[in-house]
Amino acid sequence: MTVRNMFAAPRSRSWPAAFISGLVVALGFTALWGWHTHSPRIAGWVAVPASIGLALWGLAALSLIWRDRDRSGSGARAARAKSRLEEAASGELEREIAERRRAAQDLDRFFTLAPDLLCIAGFDGYFKRINAAWERTLGVPLDRLLAEPFANFIHPDDLTITQRVVDDHRAGNGACSFENRYRAGDGSYRWLRWHSLPAPERELMFAVARDVTAEKAAGEALRRSAEELEERVRERTADLAEANRAVCQSEELFRRLFEDSPVGTAMVGLDHRLTHVNKALCEFLAYPASELVGLTQEDFTYPADLPSGRQLLREMIGGKIPGYRLTRRYLRKDGEIVWGDLTATILRDERGTALTALAMVENVTGRRRHDEEVARLNGELR
Repeated sequence: MTVRNMFAAPRSRSWPAAFISGLVVALGFTALWGWHTHSPRIAGWVAVPASIGLALWGLAALSLIWRDRDRSGSGARAARAKSRLEEAASGELEREIAERRRAAQDLDRFFTLAPDLLCIAGFDGYFKRINAAWERTLGVPLDRLLAEPFANFIHPDDLTITQRVVDDHRAGNGACSFENRYRAGDGSYRWLRWHSLPAPERELMFAVARDVTAEKAAGEALRRSAEELEERVRERTADLAEANRAVCQSEELFRRLFEDSPVGTAMVGLDHRLTHVNKALCEFLAYPASELVGLTQEDFTYPADLPSGRQLLREMIGGKIPGYRLTRRYLRKDGEIVWGDLTATILRDERGTALTALAMVENVTGRRRHDEEVARLNGELR
């Protein structure tokens, strides 16, 4: 540092240093003047303050020198700190770039290996990106799918609904789900179930589709089976209705035959009690139907004729004989004895289980009495 600089530096840095420098210069010139004029008193007065000022001036100069060194050191430290920050920022940026690159690679790997059909499509009607599942599902090369409008592969009947979805996405509507059919390489159509999300600001649609052809076929087969089953049920119901009408007609016919038969008829339960009786039997035994139902043959059969009839009934119900026929006497409610020709049979179900016995009694009292009268007359003639 030159003398000029030493004097100039304090003026540029602080007023205390400038004041000290000026004082030192003044005292120095005063001492020199005293010596020049050979005035010891003036030289002595000035020497001591000049020495002090010179010392202070030296300290100020040293302070300025150290300050410059400190400032130079601070600048170097700041430069080094800035360099370290730049290096740290650069390393962080590189790590972030590397992480984003790995994330992009992972996304690409997921996009490529996903089993579902992934795509990015534009509002212009073209696929922008598709994954390998498209070629596996449709058997159409990826470059062809990307080169042609996707409408070329959609079933004609599904173009309207597909275009409606594109228009909704262009209008900024949210995610939607729908189904349509895409033509495969062999000419058949595959059913795809879509879930799509629009990005109107980029004029793109992000979508994922799943092949549901097998599910649709199973549903169609189930629907046909249900229709066939319903048709069979209708046919069976009609058959049952017809059979029911036939049964009703048969029952009605049987009821009329039973009720209107001129021969006394009764249905006998397995406990030997009458369950149904017709008008001819009521007239034959002189009982009202309400009293006759619930009685057994012991209640209206002549006691001497009971053993044979009771045994035959047990054997018929037990399956030893299919039926039997005999002529015996009956006791009417009024006490009169009448003769009846009994024919009995058993009714069974399809498994052979006995259900009920059917008994028909023909009134032969007049014929029996005629035969007895003829026999009596023949005896008198002898």
